[in-house]
Amino acid sequence: MRLKPFVIFVITAMATAIAISASWLPLPFNQARAVQPANPQIILTTPYYAINGTTADQLRRQMNQVGVLDPRSNRRFDGYTSWQIRWQYRYITSDNACRIHKATVKTNITMTLPRWNPPRNASRKVIYRWQTYSKALKTHEDGHKQNGINAGNEVLQTLQSLPGYTSCDQLGKTANTLGDHLIQKHTQWDIAYDKATGHGVSQGAVFP
Repeated sequence: MRLKPFVIFVITAMATAIAISASWLPLPFNQARAVQPANPQIILTTPYYAINGTTADQLRRQMNQVGVLDPRSNRRFDGYTSWQIRWQYRYITSDNACRIHKATVKTNITMTLPRWNPPRNASRKVIYRWQTYSKALKTHEDGHKQNGINAGNEVLQTLQSLPGYTSCDQLGKTANTLGDHLIQKHTQWDIAYDKATGHGVSQGAVFP
């Protein structure tokens, strides 16, 4: 049997979303349900910014002053999650059709949170309130994190399920258009999630 020749091309695309705060509502807002994993690469970074003080009011002022600045709204937020999705695929031409041979997706997630190391003269009441708040804030930001993971999974699943096309140009345009659409869909989810939860207020992320 004589094998027909095929050609492999590599295409890379990237999209970014910032989850700060929309109305497409794909999932209940109490928790972003996990999309079935499609084995994308997930890289999570959790930087912390330090705040100081002994009273609840001092800690609040510190977060207002040094919390993460959102460039779109020019507002500072106590917690801030952003995700970036980069997809790459190889496609082959064979039997008069162009189809994706292999697709890979890398999801980079950055979750920034405040960190307070209580001084010895801090009251137990303030420490307890801070611990309760920190846990609630992390829960809220985890919703954004899961949404970013879901976005990466959906992009990879979509690329893997594309049929063959008559031209590689058509395949490439379709793949990137669908990927961009999914990014926009999940970006809207982040916005709506913040709106529905009051940026985590309904989840207990309120301090003091």
